[in-house]
Amino acid sequence: MAKDKRKIHFNKEVVLGLTCPPDKTSGVYFYDREQPNLAIRITPAGGRVFIFSRKIDGKAKRVSLGQFPTMTIAQARGAAASLLARVRAGEDPTATPEPDQTDAGNVSGNMTLGDLWDLYLSRHAQVHKKSWENDVLLYNKHLKAWEGRTLFKITRADLQVLMAKIGKGSGPYAANLVHSLIRTMLYLAQDWGFEQTNPAARLKRFRTHSRSRYLKPEELKRFWTALSDFPDPTFRDFFAVCLLTGQRQGNVRCMAWTEVDLEEGVWTVPFAKAKSGEEMRIVLVPEVVDLLRRRKAKADGPWVFASKRSETGHIEHPQHAWERLCKLAGFEDLRIHDLRRTHGSWAAATGASLAIIGKALGHLDQTATAIYARLDIDPVRQAVMAATGAMMDAVGESRPKAKIEEMPAQAEGGK
Repeated sequence: MAKDKRKIHFNKEVVLGLTCPPDKTSGVYFYDREQPNLAIRITPAGGRVFIFSRKIDGKAKRVSLGQFPTMTIAQARGAAASLLARVRAGEDPTATPEPDQTDAGNVSGNMTLGDLWDLYLSRHAQVHKKSWENDVLLYNKHLKAWEGRTLFKITRADLQVLMAKIGKGSGPYAANLVHSLIRTMLYLAQDWGFEQTNPAARLKRFRTHSRSRYLKPEELKRFWTALSDFPDPTFRDFFAVCLLTGQRQGNVRCMAWTEVDLEEGVWTVPFAKAKSGEEMRIVLVPEVVDLLRRRKAKADGPWVFASKRSETGHIEHPQHAWERLCKLAGFEDLRIHDLRRTHGSWAAATGASLAIIGKALGHLDQTATAIYARLDIDPVRQAVMAATGAMMDAVGESRPKAKIEEMPAQAEGGK
């Protein structure tokens, strides 16, 4: 009976309305009535992936077809029908392809980067990575232009040029992320039987430094004034929650009403969404509770920060709104993640221990929290001065007096 409820007729409106219950940490599947071997997996983060589902030799097998709406429902049905025809002909489309022995002994043969990307996404990223959607963004922005290029034609020199271009345009950090992505893809290609050397191995990466940008008192006033005047109420509230909770913007974007207890003032981030892999209970200050109460009074869906224009149903790409807000506030070097850093640094400045800050921000490793202790020298200076003053007060009149002696004059020409 439960499975029958998940058999539906796929159309755009229906698919956009599908959601994943918070307790389904591995996602939930819905099946198309028109093409029974076509399913769509709804991830806890709101992603929608078409799946070919079929029993082969008595075992349930699945093949990732593509993401909605990049792949349309009609295209997904066609792809599923094509795979079904191969199964009926005796093939197993889920089996690892046999290496192609062409191309002068290069075992990867005619496999393209696009082919490898499809395998990487379905076999590795969507299975093992909570942040796989970030990989999709990186690939589409920086690597998709190479999707028709065969693997053996991707050289170390090509990658060096690409990394330099990304480093100059999007920055060193983005270049390093793209390098990590393509290096992992090519290593996995080797594991899957494609004996292709990895030109990304040992490629020199950009040197980066841990960022220490956060909002100081005067800047915080400017930011809050600009935020109060920001015309988009959804993004205005979104950025306010990012600052006042100190949480990662990805978690705030897909905050669900089922995760929020406004009476207790707690937001529970399920482990499937948490970067740490553990459930997090986030304290909501009264300002955030009031903000959420106002939003809930007008809510008509599962998401706190809903968006009718996104495929997931919640806001997905806040960068454009962020740029408008920064322009309004007069900032040129501020990032959304700096709001999280601001929250942590102000906690450190007001005397919170690293253990408490780490718990509030969802850090498993205290080394990730240590940056907040060195962001501002003023709290350190105040603590040292207070400790020194207390010691000197205890010493009282017996404190040593400074004694200054003149250095003897050196003979002319002496050293």
